[in-house]
Parts: sequence; structure tokens; C-alpha cells
Amino acid sequence: MTGHVQDLWMRPGPNGRKIRGSRYGKGKRWQARWVEDHGGHSIEKARAFASKDAALAHLARIAVHGPDLPRPRITVGAYADTWRKSQLHHRAHTQAALNTIFTRMIQPELGRLPVAGTTRVDVQNAVTQWASHYSPTTVSQAYSYTRTLFASAVVDRIISESPCVRISLPPRDKKRLVPLTPDQVKTITAAMPEHLRAAVILAAATGLRIGEIGGLAPEHVESGVVSVIRQLHETRASQPVFGPPKTKGSVRDVSMGAVATAAVQQHMEDHTTRSGLVFGTVWGYPLDRRRASAAWRDATKGLALPPDTGWHALRHFHASALISAGLSPRAVADRLGHSTVTQTLSTYSHLWGTDDEKSVAAIDAIIGD
Repeated sequence: MTGHVQDLWMRPGPNGRKIRGSRYGKGKRWQARWVEDHGGHSIEKARAFASKDAALAHLARIAVHGPDLPRPRITVGAYADTWRKSQLHHRAHTQAALNTIFTRMIQPELGRLPVAGTTRVDVQNAVTQWASHYSPTTVSQAYSYTRTLFASAVVDRIISESPCVRISLPPRDKKRLVPLTPDQVKTITAAMPEHLRAAVILAAATGLRIGEIGGLAPEHVESGVVSVIRQLHETRASQPVFGPPKTKGSVRDVSMGAVATAAVQQHMEDHTTRSGLVFGTVWGYPLDRRRASAAWRDATKGLALPPDTGWHALRHFHASALISAGLSPRAVADRLGHSTVTQTLSTYSHLWGTDDEKSVAAIDAIIGD
């Protein structure tokens, strides 16, 4: 295959320098032109692109993979059904969230459109419609899935370019985290059913996620140290389904302290579960996210807590306690199992403060007489 890229806006002038042509500013500027062999007959083809790089990339792809094959007018909904099943890296709760967003948001707005016929305007209209019903965070998540979906369609050669370009998203009003107070944590602990009080203490004392707590076996809790090597994803037929922690950095050993060590040790002496895990329901079934969330809602109903407070608030409480004690961002990140310090700072940076007075005093001490 031979091909070249042509500039549709500019043409050579009398002195050899490019000047504006009659098509300047009209349509896409760069045109990829190539010749295909069809049964001994050469057919010249062309396609316009907004950038020269995109046109060159198109020619390079054809040179490697051959020309595009005729494709049926597959709809976004039909293609998404196949695409969702191929996301083998998704954990159960991520897949469930994707399915919900697709059913409630993507399918109603884009599902009937052909993949090859969906335009940037179509995607923008969908985002605008979502923004009138859902929070900016949910809209951003739905658009992220949509963008990934169309990127896969490009790889599958259904379309040459994604329509997800220069899409305007609603701004996120990120509220500063306000951690629970020690008294609130004590109130929550007392309100919890007896078989879950040690779980509250452990979460507040170590910052473990509820999935990590649900996945603990007795051999993971020894000598005042909790070894996080897995998490409980879900329960199927009353049996726990485990998976790796959230990130590579989440595999860690976390010391508990005397209070949490005593509470967990007493809990293990007083309670057993059907699956041999440290924590479970009152009937001994695995403490998955759904059951843990239900127990939290029942126990904290009527308590004076911030809105949308759940098990994760205990993780935030733990982080705020470490920061108040003077630990560095790196130390907090390691204890929480964050993959990077940036992740820690994006959530908790305001809790460290600016240390402005200390900075001024330090400079005065250096430059003063």
C-alpha cells in the first residue's frame, strides 16, 4: 500500500512558499490518500482528518493491519454489551457499578445510535442530559466509561476517530473532608451490635478498608500486627469470594496498638464464623460490603453524624489522627496503603495546614541578627 497526506487548506505559491487555498478554513485540513488493491484493480481512497498526526497514524495503521473491512451498523448498546463482558480486569463491585451506569445513563442516551454515526455533539448532549439528573462525580464516571468504550471501537476498527473530544463536563465541587471526632467514633462503637464493635475499633485504629477487614482470617492477625494480603469482594452461595487488595501498595502489615489488639483478640475468643474469618454477621456469614453497610445503617440511624457517613469514615478518622500526631504524608500513605503520596495529599492535604507561623519564625532565625 502506498499513501501520502495532503494539506487541503494550503497550496504552493509562486515563490514556493505555501499560501491559503480556496478551501482554507473549511472542513478538516488534512487528507490521507492511499491506494488499495482489490482483486488486481487499484482503487484510490481518501479520508480527511483534523490533524496531520491523525492522518499519518491512519496510513500507518492501514500499512500494518490492512484496509478497514465493511462493518455492520452496530449500535452503541450492542457494542457495549460485548465490551462490558470483555472487561475481565474489573472486580465484582466495579462491574456492578459499570452495569448500573450503562443501564441508567449510557443506554438511554446513546444506546440506539450507531457507533460509526455517533458524533461529538451526541456525546455532549448525553453529558448535558446526565448533568441535569446526576452529580458531577457520577457524570464524570459515566463519561469515562463512554470514552473508554469508543476508544475500544477505534482499536476494533469500527471507527477511525472517537467522538469523545473536547467534551464539557460539569465542574466538581470538591468539599473538604471533615473527619469524625473521637467522641463520634466512641458513639458509633457503642451503637454497633456486639459482634461488630471490634471491627469498628480495628478500622479506626488501622485505617483498613471494610473489604480488607472482611477478608481477615485469624492467621492474618498476630502479635499486634494485621497482614493485609487480600480483601473480601462478595459472597456467593454463602461462601466468601476473595481478591487482591485495591492496589499493590495496599498489600501491607499494619500495627494495631494495645487497644485494638485487645479488642480483636477478645472478639476472636468470643465469636466464630462459618467461613473461618475473623469477622462475620451475627449468623456467622461473611461480612461483605452489602452486609457491613446494612449493619452500619441500622446501628447509626438517629446518630448525629455527617451525611453519607459509612465505614470509610473510620479510615478518614485514622488518617486525621496520624496527621494530628505529626506523621509525614509518606508515613500516612504507607499505613493507608495508598499507591502514591499524591493520592494521600489529594484527600488530606488541608489537614496538614500551612505551618505559616513556623515558616516565618524559621526564616527570621536565619536572617536575623
